[in-house]
This record gives sequence, C-alpha cells and structure tokens, in this order.
Amino acid sequence: MRASQSDTTLPGFRRLAGTLLCAALGACPIVSATAADDVPPDLSSLPLERLLDLEIEGASKFPQKMTAAPSLVTVITRDEIREHGYRTLADVLRTVPGLYVTNDRNYEYLGARGFGRPGDYNSRVLLLVDGQRINDNVYDGALIDRSFPVNLDLIERDEFVPGPGSAVYGSNALLGVVNVVTRSARDFNGIEVAAEVGSFGARGGRATLGHRAADGFDLLLSASRNHSDGPNLYYPEFNSPATNNGWAIGVDYETRRDVFLKASQGAFTLTVAHAEREKGIPTASYGQVFNDPRSRTIDAQSYLNLQIDHALSDTRQLQAHLYQARYDYQGDYVYDNPPVTVNRDVTEGDWWGGELKLIEHLAGGHTLVLGGEYQNDMRRDQFNYDLTPYYSYLDDRHPSHRSAAYVQGEAKLTDALTASVGVRRDIYADAAAATSPRLALVYRLQPETVIKAIYGSAYRVPNVYERYYATAPTNEANPNLQPERIRSRELVAEQRIGERLRLTASYYEYEMHDLISLMTDPLTGALVFKNLDNVEARGAEITGEWLGQTMHARASYSVQDAHDEATEQTLTNAPRHLAKLVVSTPLGISAVRAGFDARYVSRRRTLAGEVGGYTVSNLTFTHNGLAKGVELSFSLYNLFDKAYGDPGSLEHLQDVIAQDGRTVRLKLTYRF
Repeated sequence: MRASQSDTTLPGFRRLAGTLLCAALGACPIVSATAADDVPPDLSSLPLERLLDLEIEGASKFPQKMTAAPSLVTVITRDEIREHGYRTLADVLRTVPGLYVTNDRNYEYLGARGFGRPGDYNSRVLLLVDGQRINDNVYDGALIDRSFPVNLDLIERDEFVPGPGSAVYGSNALLGVVNVVTRSARDFNGIEVAAEVGSFGARGGRATLGHRAADGFDLLLSASRNHSDGPNLYYPEFNSPATNNGWAIGVDYETRRDVFLKASQGAFTLTVAHAEREKGIPTASYGQVFNDPRSRTIDAQSYLNLQIDHALSDTRQLQAHLYQARYDYQGDYVYDNPPVTVNRDVTEGDWWGGELKLIEHLAGGHTLVLGGEYQNDMRRDQFNYDLTPYYSYLDDRHPSHRSAAYVQGEAKLTDALTASVGVRRDIYADAAAATSPRLALVYRLQPETVIKAIYGSAYRVPNVYERYYATAPTNEANPNLQPERIRSRELVAEQRIGERLRLTASYYEYEMHDLISLMTDPLTGALVFKNLDNVEARGAEITGEWLGQTMHARASYSVQDAHDEATEQTLTNAPRHLAKLVVSTPLGISAVRAGFDARYVSRRRTLAGEVGGYTVSNLTFTHNGLAKGVELSFSLYNLFDKAYGDPGSLEHLQDVIAQDGRTVRLKLTYRF
C-alpha cells in the first residue's frame, strides 16, 4: 500500500502552474525561430546510415553513435509515437524488443528479459528524463503510465538500453535504463494545441508554446489535462448480492494534469515539470470494500533540473546537473471493519542533488569520463492512519544521503576494435557501499557488421518502503534487508544490409542473487520483504528494422527462460515468447498514413495457476491534409477486441486481471 496529499486538487499543481506562467510572462522578447538550420531532422525520414549515426547518451553518459555504444540500444522516435497513437510511456515500451507491460488497473509494470513482478513499482529499471534520474526516493519507482511527468507530445525520442547499468548510474539499473529525451522550443515554433476524445468518456487537451528570443533564448511551455470515466468491470471473484454481483461501476476513473517548462540560454538549460494523477481502484485490492468510488490513489511528481554544458576546449567538456525533486502519494482504502472506515496511506519524498562530469576526448580516438554525484534525501516519510475515527498505524521518517564517483573509458585498441570499461563506487549513509564494473568490446568486422561482447554487474539497494513499512498486524518491517545483485553476459551482432535494412541479434545470460520478495511470515501471518530468491535466466532476441523512403517497419522475436535457481520453476509473469511488429506507411491517399502495431505475449504463470497467451493489435490513421497546421488522427486499440488478462499480485483477490477490449481515440492537433 502506498501514498500523498489530502485532496484531489494538489496544491503543488497550482503553485507550479503559477510559477510557469510568471516565467512565460517575464521572459525576454520572443520571436519565432524560422531558420532552416534551427529545425531538427525528421528522424523517420533519415536514411538508415544516418539514423544509426544518431548520438545517444543513455548507454555511457556521453554522446556516442548507436553502433559504438557498449550495448544494444533501441530508439523510438517522436514520429513513431505520433503515427501509432501511443498514449503513455508504457505504450511506447510495449513495442521495444524484450519488454512487456503488466497492468493491474491502477499501475503499469515493466518486465524485461523474463523478469517482471507485478506490484514492484518498476524499481529494477532506471528511468531518466534528459539524462536525469526520476525514480522516486521512497519506492524507487519508475512511473510509466499516466503518472509519468512528461506529456508524450513533448518527447523527441526514447532510448532503451537493456541489461545492468549500475557501472554508469548506480542503484536500480538492474534490467535496463530508459532515457526519455524531450523536445525543444524550436520544434514547435509558435503555439500548438491538441484535443482528444475517446472510449469510456475519455477527453483531454494540451496547449504548448515554443519560441525563441532574438538573443537565442529558448522557451518551451506546455500544460495538459486528461480524464477518463473508465469502463464498468465484472469480477467473478466478487459475484454475490453483497458485492453488487461482481460489477465495479464507475470506479475505474482516471484524471491527469501536467505542466512542463524547458528554457535554455547558451550553456544553461532549465527544466521544470510537474504531473499529478488520480486513479480509482476497481479491483478492491488489499481486501477493500468492493465497488466503492472512494477507493483511489493519487500520485504527484515534480522535478527541477538545471544543466550546464560548457566546452572547456575542443577536446574537453564539463557538464553539471543541479536538481530538486518531490514525490507525493496518497492512497485511500475503504474497509468494512465494521463500521466502514477509510484508511489513508501517505508517502512524502523530497530530495536534491548534483552531478559533475568531465568528458575528455583523447588523441587516438579514446574517450575518458570522470564524474561524481551527491543526493540528499531530505524526506522519505511514510504514514498510515484511519480518517474517522483517527488512528495512526505508521509514522516513519528516514532521511538519508548518498554519494558516488565513477570513471568510464572508451579505448580504441585498433581501427576495428574498441574497449569500453567502466566502474562506479556508491556510498550510502544507511546501506552498504557498492562497486559496479562493466566491460564491453565492440568489434567492427566490416563497415556494415558490428559485434559486441558485454559483461556487467548491477545492484539495487532495498528501498525505504521495503525496509520500514509496518502496519501491525498486516505488514512487518525488515530493516536488515540486503541489496539485490545481478551479473550479466551478452553477445550482440548488428548487420546493415543495403541502405534500408538493419538486423540485430543477441544472446544473454544473467543471475540475480538475494532477490527481495514479498512473503507472508509463517509465524505472524503478516506481509514482509525478505532476501529469498536467486534467479537464473537466458534468452535470445532478433530484430529486423526497415527504413524506406516512406515506410518504416520493425519486427522482433524474443525467447527467454527465467527461473528460480533452487526449484528451477519458471518465474511468475515470465512469458517464454514475445513477438512484435510495428509498421508505418502512407496509404496512397493524400497526406494520410497508417500506423499498425501488434504484439504477442505467450502464456505466463500466475500466483495460483496460469494465464493464456494473447495477440493484441492497434491501428492509427493520421491525416495532415485537412488544412494548414491541422493534423487529425484516429486510433483503434485492441483492434480485434481480444479478451486477455495480466497476472495479479498478492494484494489482489483476482489471480488474473482482465484488460480493455477494443477502444478508440480521435485527436486533433492545430499548429499556429
């Protein structure tokens, strides 16, 4: 159980909205950017060679070409996001090879390479925005549903780097790193507004201002709001007259709002973001009263990041980050004790920190990166209490701090062979220090063929929720939890065929030790986190990507085996097979494109049995020829109305949680 503020209109939203408005009104005189050189390239129209030469930063903390990165990197561009009608970051990540998403109708959870525990709040994946960590400091959660703090229309691209990343980023980067790169003011060149409607009473709108001042000052300012009434849902587990015959009516609602500011001048870039989401809980998790609209969660996340990027010389670059962030969570849980009681679960996290990084490009094609980080967790507070009559079960406060130093090196051993070496040391005030190495060899066999061999280790420090959440008699604390650790080996082959086709294949193995698992204490009957499991996994992925002049297609297949080391039993929510297809093409009708994507997920173990495999397809039509500056898109999600479900976790009575059937969305965008 988790949580934050005390009412649905969080005060942080009003304060931040006012701050951004003042910033916009107080900015220096603004004019539109019109020079052709100021407009970034359309990534979907680039030839394959230029696309592979794009510089990504998620793999090593410095810009490098995709083919040179010490990892297999997947990039999803803003054009793919738009042409396929993706609504959340989870929608984007569903299309990435080797990834899958589980939805318990409150949050969405990311699985990678056979490991995806429902209810773990994505604490084993590191989420970055423009290179800045935004996992919270209480659950270490990476919010990928509508709680994600950036509107998808503001994203330039998403980079996914699979495998351990602690040598670069520290804790949480066990299964991979997601780096979201945001757009700049010059991408909009004026005002853009969007409105959308869809199934289950869904509606929303966005307004964005993007301009440049005469002196080169860039300002991007955006705000949006979305709401959905949600479907009425039937759960046979609650099929009795006392629980509305299993029907949850009007309790799957969702409301989201956000504001975003990005301003840059010379070497300085300031980013401010705030988003909050209220979500009804239709599943009656944690033994709540069924079909009560008061059952809900509220997530609010804010961050401010000042980045300084200064060239000291032609070969030396200094980068600095200063940031402050806040995460608030509130969960209202309705219980019939009797009488009916609303239990409130509250979490408040505040932290600030900084990073200093020096990038040196040495003679001979070598690169050296030296860096240090510091983070002060001012507040990591958890509360739990009944509202009426008031009774407190938990009042826990654990401020802390951490520091780290790292070195990354890229050595060009020969014209064809490059070695990438990195090591990082993290020191915690309340946990054991950790050292994380990584070694990769990148061999360019031919200009069109690249082979990569990668070894890495990573760790995850137990978070405050896992160590200290205790609400007797249902939950026990365990302050003696130890970090989880993973060791991984991977072999990657990348092959370019002609100017348009790229093939990649990879084989990987990993072991996870001291895995933190939620269990029921046999002596007390309470839920408690313990270091219980060791996991072994191996798998292979193959992906083909075609970049034609007008058509873009990507197909992938993954086979994976993740099992408990002691019992050799396959993990829960670990599909053996994943297959995906993403296609975008013109239809031969003026200014109309079609975006089609399909994904297959094989059967998975659940806590009590098994859920069958499924194939779900989505189709989006985009029309740019209605009028100048007008774009219209129409999306059909779950095109063939497939009935399917995802495994539930311990807090659910449902072993399998049904997902939506066919839904639609109509979106209109107008650029002034």
